[in-house]
Amino acid sequence: MENIPILFVDDEINILHSLKRVFRKEQYQIHTAVSAEEGIRILNEIPMKVVVSDMRMPGKTGVEFLREVKQLYPDTVRIILSGYSDIDVIQSAINEGEVYRYITKPWDDEELKNNIKRSVEQYELMLENRQLQNTIIMQNQELKQWNKILEQKIEDRTRELKLRNEILTLSQEVLSKVSIAIMCVDPQGTIVQINNKCSEIFSNLNGKLFGCSLSNVFSKKLSGILENNLLDKTKFSMADVQILNGNYSLVFHPLFVHGEFRGGIIEIYHVNSEKLLS
Repeated sequence: MENIPILFVDDEINILHSLKRVFRKEQYQIHTAVSAEEGIRILNEIPMKVVVSDMRMPGKTGVEFLREVKQLYPDTVRIILSGYSDIDVIQSAINEGEVYRYITKPWDDEELKNNIKRSVEQYELMLENRQLQNTIIMQNQELKQWNKILEQKIEDRTRELKLRNEILTLSQEVLSKVSIAIMCVDPQGTIVQINNKCSEIFSNLNGKLFGCSLSNVFSKKLSGILENNLLDKTKFSMADVQILNGNYSLVFHPLFVHGEFRGGIIEIYHVNSEKLLS
């Protein structure tokens, strides 16, 4: 509690001297004033943590003085020093929040020291609570800002996914209308998409093409060639390929998305049909 400023206000000089003696060995900055007006002047120059005022002073009572202190410096802890005859007035001031506590005259030195110590602790606790409240307010504001950013990102992402879904739906619809068979495979050679024409050619698999590897659909030789081209990421074509009971031609196109290899597209069409995709 070193260098903690305390102000005592009393119109009796001997009382102020006595108060200074009580706290001469304590680590406080003791300031004194002989009137409410002088007390206000000191407060205007030096911020005080605790103000102790006599109740009965010429011109302005201690309660009136501390009421003014509260208006000007609401954080300051305010204490009344008074005799028992003023208890009702002081109790009313305490209830209204204008006075933190009162100390009776004549005072006990140790009790007075403890009251000042608790008052300083009250002041420090009030500041800590205020700082905590300000921190919470700032954190809440930051949280609201982050929530807005997150909500915007979610909205943008939702819009993007909706657009992609619409594009995918349209692509699948277009793919189903193409008159030649189309098969899409991932980089590992797993079938991930086919169109209606392709389903017709491999009708013996009862629609179980999805998730099959090329070796489960084509001959060992043909699937090996397709898998090698997947590894090489190169385009190739092959004519007069026997698939089930028909002759077909195949064209393999490697597929890249933003420079990343994503598998390939296999065109399958009858040898006598017009090639629609290249």
